[in-house]
Amino acid sequence: LTDCLNFGNPYQPDVYYQFREAIEGIREACLALVIPVVSGNVSFYNQSPAGPVYPTPTIGMLGQVDELAATTGSRFAADGDAIVLLGPSAGGTAGSEYEKVIHDVVRGDAPALDLGVEARLQSLVLDLVRSGRVRSAHDCSEGGLAVALAESAFAPDGPFGVEIDLDGPDAGAPAARWSPGHDPGSVRAALFAEAASRVVVSCEAPAAGEILRLAHAAGVTARRLGEVGARHGRFRIGDLVDVAVDDLLELWEGAIPRLMERAMGVPETGSEPR
Repeated sequence: LTDCLNFGNPYQPDVYYQFREAIEGIREACLALVIPVVSGNVSFYNQSPAGPVYPTPTIGMLGQVDELAATTGSRFAADGDAIVLLGPSAGGTAGSEYEKVIHDVVRGDAPALDLGVEARLQSLVLDLVRSGRVRSAHDCSEGGLAVALAESAFAPDGPFGVEIDLDGPDAGAPAARWSPGHDPGSVRAALFAEAASRVVVSCEAPAAGEILRLAHAAGVTARRLGEVGARHGRFRIGDLVDVAVDDLLELWEGAIPRLMERAMGVPETGSEPR
C-alpha cells in the first residue's frame, strides 16, 4: 500500500485532528487486513479563502494474481444470473454522495467500520472468485447499492436489465432480513447509503444457495437481491425504480460533459430517462 494524504493547514487544530485520525485509521486497517505500507507522502495547506479541502487520504494498492483465469470483473455476465449482496444492511445516508449531490449538505457521522467484518468479507470474496463461483463482484461504496447495481449492469457488450426485490425473503445468513418498506428515510438508505463492507456479486442461479451457505459459514451477512435481466432491458428495484437501463448508461457516460457544459452555462438538452 502507498498513500497520499491531502489536508489543509496542519496548525489548525481541526485539520491536525483529521490528519492524525486518518493515519490511525490507515494503520488499524493495514494491521487488520495484513497489508504492508511501502511508501506515502503528505500534502498540506490545500485550501482557499473558502476553507480547507475535505480531508482526503488517497490509497494506492497492488495485489498479486496467481492465476489469470481465477479473476472476475465488476460487470454482470449473463441474463438470468442471481444477484447477491454480501455484507450488512445499510445504515443512514450521512456523509454520502446522495446527501451532497442531491441536498448539497455534508453532515452526520461517517458509516461505522468493523474491521473484523471487513476482513471476513474480503476473505470470502477472494475464495468465491478463486473458486469460480461468482461471475462478477462490485464494491458497494460511492453512491450506495443503487449505483453499485447500475455500474454492474453496464456491461461492455450492452447493458443488462436488473430485477431487484428489496422486500424478499431471508437469505439464510445472520441478520439478513431487511425490508425498507415505504418509509422515505429507509428507502433512501436502501438505495444510497454508503455503509462499509458490502459487495454485490452475481452467479449462475443454481449457485446462489451455495454462496449464501458459504457466507453464513464465514460469518458474513448475505441475501439474494434478484436477478440479471435481458440486455437493454429495464432497471427495476421493487416499485421504487423502473427505468430503461440504456438511459441510465447514457446519463452515467455523459456525467462529466454535462457538468462541464453546466459550468460554462450551456443549456441542457438531454431528455428524462424513460
